[in-house]
Amino acid sequence: MTRLVQGILRLRLRLRLLRLPLPLALTLLWPNISVAREQAIGHRVLIPDDAGNLHTTHGMLADFAPGGVEHRVVVTSEILGHGDSAVVHYYVEHVVTTDGQTQARRTQEWRDTEKYPTTFDILATRVTSSGQCLALALRTQGSDDARRTDVVLLEEGRFKEVLAENLSISDVRMILDAQDRPIVFFRTWSTIRQLRDGRGLAVRRHTNHDWSVAQDSRGEVYIISYDYRARSLWASVSNGEMQRWTHTMIDGPESGWQHSIAIHQGELFVFYYYYRNAFNKGLNLAILKDGHLVSKANHLRERDFNAGWFPLMGIRTNGAVEISYAADALDDALKTETFSSTTALVQRARPEALGTWDDRYQDLFIRCSIMPSFQFWKIGAPMPSADEAATRIRASYDYDPSVVMTVSGEARWGSTHFGLSYAHSVISREIERVAGRVTAKAFNGLSGYVGIADLLLGHDVLLSATYADFEGQYHDENGARSANTGIREIELGLLNQWRMRYGLRYRRYGLIQPVYAYFAPPEVKQYSFVGATVVDSTVHRAEIFGGYSRLDYMSKYETSYAGFDVDAFVAAGFGVSTFDEVDIGGHRTNHSVELAFRANVKLGVAYYHRFYGLRGAGIFVRGGYEASYLMNGFAPGQPEDREDESDSDRDELKNESLVVYAAHHQLLHGPYVGLGVVW
Repeated sequence: MTRLVQGILRLRLRLRLLRLPLPLALTLLWPNISVAREQAIGHRVLIPDDAGNLHTTHGMLADFAPGGVEHRVVVTSEILGHGDSAVVHYYVEHVVTTDGQTQARRTQEWRDTEKYPTTFDILATRVTSSGQCLALALRTQGSDDARRTDVVLLEEGRFKEVLAENLSISDVRMILDAQDRPIVFFRTWSTIRQLRDGRGLAVRRHTNHDWSVAQDSRGEVYIISYDYRARSLWASVSNGEMQRWTHTMIDGPESGWQHSIAIHQGELFVFYYYYRNAFNKGLNLAILKDGHLVSKANHLRERDFNAGWFPLMGIRTNGAVEISYAADALDDALKTETFSSTTALVQRARPEALGTWDDRYQDLFIRCSIMPSFQFWKIGAPMPSADEAATRIRASYDYDPSVVMTVSGEARWGSTHFGLSYAHSVISREIERVAGRVTAKAFNGLSGYVGIADLLLGHDVLLSATYADFEGQYHDENGARSANTGIREIELGLLNQWRMRYGLRYRRYGLIQPVYAYFAPPEVKQYSFVGATVVDSTVHRAEIFGGYSRLDYMSKYETSYAGFDVDAFVAAGFGVSTFDEVDIGGHRTNHSVELAFRANVKLGVAYYHRFYGLRGAGIFVRGGYEASYLMNGFAPGQPEDREDESDSDRDELKNESLVVYAAHHQLLHGPYVGLGVVW
């Protein structure tokens, strides 16, 4: 009878313990069992402490021990000494903050005066269940011939062990298993990898934007990532051994590239931005448990504004939830919501509607525009100083204003971008015309090998073409001559989810310009001026550019806008001036290669509106003033002396050298108007 009563009491105790969080219940029932700690890590993650507070991760470099004690491992620096004797000292510091009081202990040191210092770069910090601070770091050491970078683990800021030799990683997420051993993931290019046995093993490919890692008390490990090929949000799940991963799609196209995660009592909450079309975007909430997607619902649906960017979620130890997000991405203000429990958060969400056209993802996207502008073209040709060149040509230009026409188009159906193949063929033909058939074949081979679709990396494609004809005169000491020229430009731009634009730009125009030449004979370091002349050249500029356009953003995310318009970019590359072969001081040449730079800005007003009754079709009108500064080369002064590297195969003094400068600077400016349609 006694044994029966004891058995019943134990059973009742176990049934009560089942109401407790799983880690605590298992620990009370079986004190010797190792239970994984619930963890979530990522750039948009709030870490709870046992005092009920939520904290940011400071770029994954902070974690919290029991009692709300914050641990960070960072690299700091200070300058000791003055003037030429000043020395920069670098330190690895273990920083502990308790009740607002901070203590820092230096554990590693190196100086900028050391030829081969042992340096550290901190990647992530986690605190063990016993309160020990572990930090993941890159350690670089050794001489020039044997210098290498290893992935190492620091404990309390001091070296503990090497995790991988001759491996450099970044974009890291680190969690700890039930035995407080580090589980490390990192992303190289677009592949998320696990650091295992000193190597990076691929877990999930074709990812970009946000990615997060979590672990539940059962040891299940989750990787939440955005797949740019499918344009969708995925969960990759594995048990504690992580020998096999299963992949589950959480939501469809253009969902989850911005997301936040939190884990509580075995449930992983994924709070993420979604986009169906301009009339339907906002925030969804997905819940995963025991490695499976158990629910997905809509938290916020916005028609008028682009709401839901910068999502952030945190769950306190008592289950209270705090979330924040941008109610309007064009406004810097964030909206904060609080819920007494995860149950209250889930009850707020509603199933997604599926009845009308705007409930579905818009597979087809079209934007076309034409923008005439009335521009003034001002050109200047810099001269060398009188000490550097015996002949200096005082060139000036007088061009009449001209109408510059720009047409652009962006079209996508699913993952197919219209205009891309056209741009590819145009660029290929232009490369063949400018640089030759061999180079064009190499470009085609590279494009075919990599794959045009792979090159996009989840970007939209914008193809633009600009043309203009200017008439004017060129003047110098020898008089004036007619200088009529045409400007032709083609741009292949990639637009990311933020609608930042970057890509390639090619520009061609004719220009009469001065050319200066300098020559250095074999075994002579210094260049000497040999002559100058004026040539009728064709300039080819190839540039990499990056910028932002309010119109690019509006045409995707907004339904109506009237206000300030801005379009700006910077570009850098090279310019090649080609001309008929000429003799300058006894040396024949037919081209000059210069560094190229460009800055462009449009400021004005814009009106943009989509019509719901036309299934999202819309129009936009813009107008303002544009200015563009283009630099092709610096001042054509005497080149720097050549380097004497007689003990190297790169010895510059072995052969003669001719340097030709064809530098000019341009300013184009004037009013513009634009009209376009979007659907």
